[in-house]
Amino acid sequence: MSQPKTSKELAQRIDPVYYRRRHPLRRARFLLGAGLTGAAALWIAASFALSGEAIYVRGGMAAAHAPLAAACRSCHSEAFAAVSDGSCLSCHGAGPHVPPRAALPEPACATCHREHGGRALLAEVADGHCNACHRSHRGVTSIEDHVQFERAPLDQHLRFNHRGHLAKDLLEGPLACADCHVPQPGGRDFQPIRFENHCARCHRERLDPDVGEEVPHGVQPQKLRDWAAAVLLRRLLEDPALKGVRGSATPGRAPNAPPDWASGLAARTDSALKALLTPGRGCLLCHDGDAERIVTPMVPLNWLPRARFDHKTHRSEPCAACHGAEGNTEARAVDVPGIQSCRACHGEGRASASCATCHVYHPPDVAAWR
Repeated sequence: MSQPKTSKELAQRIDPVYYRRRHPLRRARFLLGAGLTGAAALWIAASFALSGEAIYVRGGMAAAHAPLAAACRSCHSEAFAAVSDGSCLSCHGAGPHVPPRAALPEPACATCHREHGGRALLAEVADGHCNACHRSHRGVTSIEDHVQFERAPLDQHLRFNHRGHLAKDLLEGPLACADCHVPQPGGRDFQPIRFENHCARCHRERLDPDVGEEVPHGVQPQKLRDWAAAVLLRRLLEDPALKGVRGSATPGRAPNAPPDWASGLAARTDSALKALLTPGRGCLLCHDGDAERIVTPMVPLNWLPRARFDHKTHRSEPCAACHGAEGNTEARAVDVPGIQSCRACHGEGRASASCATCHVYHPPDVAAWR
């Protein structure tokens, strides 16, 4: 029986310079590795030369930022670093957002607005970003448990009703919604209601039957009195035959004696002002006030100051689908739809009902956001 070989004897069987000898497999492996490395380097160099910094972009840009797709430094002040708020605010004049609790810091723009996701609108933020902080909104997590709207003050200081303007017995026939509610450019909101544009056609006031001058709108009683006195005085000077018309007798004179021009002018001015400032007539047909002061109307442009509503996107629906103006008998009873009207079309499996559908993170008036 042969003796087992020692380790030294076994080691002598191995050729110590075997790796120096050429072998087809080792050569092929070397060439393959070198070729792939060279091809990768060539691809990177060619991509950088042809595409610039776009090679590092991880996804598509939002539609508004598409022109910046090849100009990373427009937003990224440091290479491979998140975009700073300063870069965003250099183009976007967004106002601050009020945190729900004072202890919470103001989040960075990129916290919610994540670019390179290929989204069409970067302003569309997932509800998760909102609910992460706004957990105290009385349990609101969807439109189904949304609280009722908080509307703008309803007292407009106007004596106005829709029902009367939709009546069939009007001189020019019933008005249509579009006769007064004219969309602004873009169609989102409506232009303000102005006397000259919407009311003057039917509600122009004359000083009195003998004087054809139209009463100026938006004037307080004292200035209205001065204007009326100036108009009547000019007429008296132009036509002496009008002196004393509708005047009262001057004290100390016979009852049938014509009054002097001053007392006649004052009497006519008082008579004209009384007709214009009697409740239910003249200026007070539409305005709140009295003979001393007319209350300035307060008609909000936005009846839902804590939300945004786009009428253009709802143009396929008739006005009556949301507004029951036919039964409106006073300006204080404005028919602003409630949350139940929105739920009829918005919600699970229907039209969008995310937080960003109706709310804005950066409202023009910070105080209007809760």
